[in-house]
Amino acid sequence: MGNTNPPLPLPSGEDFKFPKRKPSLAQLAIRFLVKATLIMTIATTLLLLGWFLGREMEKQVRTDTRSELATRYSLLGKQKALLDLEADSARDTAATTIAEAVMLRAKQSVFEQRIATLEQQIKNQQRAAEDLEKSYIKRWEGTKAELEQTKGKFKAYRDAYKTHVREEARGEHLGTFTYRDYVFNDTVIERITPVGIEIRHESGAARLLFSLLPPKMRNRFAYDPGEAAGHLQAERASWLKRQVIADNARLEKRKKEDEMGRRIAMRIAEKEVDEILSKMASAERSLTFCESKLASPGRRSPKDYEWKIRQLRSDIVYYESQLENYGIFR
Repeated sequence: MGNTNPPLPLPSGEDFKFPKRKPSLAQLAIRFLVKATLIMTIATTLLLLGWFLGREMEKQVRTDTRSELATRYSLLGKQKALLDLEADSARDTAATTIAEAVMLRAKQSVFEQRIATLEQQIKNQQRAAEDLEKSYIKRWEGTKAELEQTKGKFKAYRDAYKTHVREEARGEHLGTFTYRDYVFNDTVIERITPVGIEIRHESGAARLLFSLLPPKMRNRFAYDPGEAAGHLQAERASWLKRQVIADNARLEKRKKEDEMGRRIAMRIAEKEVDEILSKMASAERSLTFCESKLASPGRRSPKDYEWKIRQLRSDIVYYESQLENYGIFR
């Protein structure tokens, strides 16, 4: 017969745990050596990799630096060649400029000589012009003096001629004379003035203006418009002066008349004021008398005195208003 005992149950995962065993010293030492070897290997690899990368970068930098330096050397060579060309051109330009400056200096010296010559000629011409101007001025002054002397002589002759002709013409009979639209009969010259001819005719007297007379008569009596204007202005001024004197005389006369009238009016007013004051004093005395009699009327009725007192007071008020009209206030 077989085994009848039931099999033992297996432990589940949660309940099953391997027993922990403490590692030995040899195991710990081996683990430490493995870890240290691994770390050393990694560090050595990293160092070698860094050294290799640094060397490659250094090579690349050197290559770039050499290329840049070569480019710069090439540019500097080109710039030096350009500068050499510019320097040669500047030297050529300077030589040309110096030659031109020498030529200009020579021309300048020639021009300066010409200018000096021209200045001397101008000075000589100026001196000659000044001498000529002085001689002309001297001649002009002499001519001017002669002209003034001639003008003076001509004016004296003209004045003498005017005086003689105008005096000689006084009393001359012109007969029938037409002036503008007027006809004068039995015309006789009374006086000749700078403005015109003063005549006497059968109907009276008149003044004929030279400006309205024929040229023949104007030339005969030496008519001068300027002198006529001055004479008219003098006549107008004289007339205005006479008018002013007459107006002043009239004003003075009017002032005297006004002063006399004012004095007469004042005397009349004083008289009237004296009369009013006298009437007023009489009324006041009567009022005092009536007021004293009002207390003991005697044979008369008090009403008579009251009526009289009212009348007297009314008269006094009227007299006071009259005095106020004359400027007297009580």
